Amino acid sequence: MALRKVEVLTSGEDEIVNELKPKIEAHEYVVHIRDIEKEPLTEDQVRRLLGHLRLEHFLNPFSDSYAKHKLDEQTSDREEVIQLITADPSLLRRPIFMTTRLMLVGADPGKLSEMLQVDLVGDRGAFGADAEQSSGRESSRENGAGNSGGSHRGRRSGSRSHRSQQRSR
Repeated sequence: MALRKVEVLTSGEDEIVNELKPKIEAHEYVVHIRDIEKEPLTEDQVRRLLGHLRLEHFLNPFSDSYAKHKLDEQTSDREEVIQLITADPSLLRRPIFMTTRLMLVGADPGKLSEMLQVDLVGDRGAFGADAEQSSGRESSRENGAGNSGGSHRGRRSGSRSHRSQQRSR
């Protein structure tokens, strides 16, 4: 079987990434974590990372540089934003999980499970059944939408209902 790889862009010690890494590896993925503060992205790497996607998906509005460069007030030139991110990686929302063809910005274990097509949420722990029970929703295994049963469509609708519950809080 070919090795499946996940590259994670983050900065410093990221507790969530450190918790998710062994869970991902348990599903036969090789996880490479890149600290972009210690090993910054080049301008070309930032350009490829952003591709033709909307910049808002990648920008970290909580970064001091975000307000400093007034990225919240204006639509900046894409090349200018790429140069800003290259100079100041704190402008990137982190972590970013990447496989050969897919990417997830942020550390949503449910979305990461969907992206990797594995059950990271069903494992006991910070993101497991205990967290799901405290939020008042069934685990994906209990409602038949986990990896062993149900269709992809079923898993997606479960995610939507979870997002709706989060919004209504």
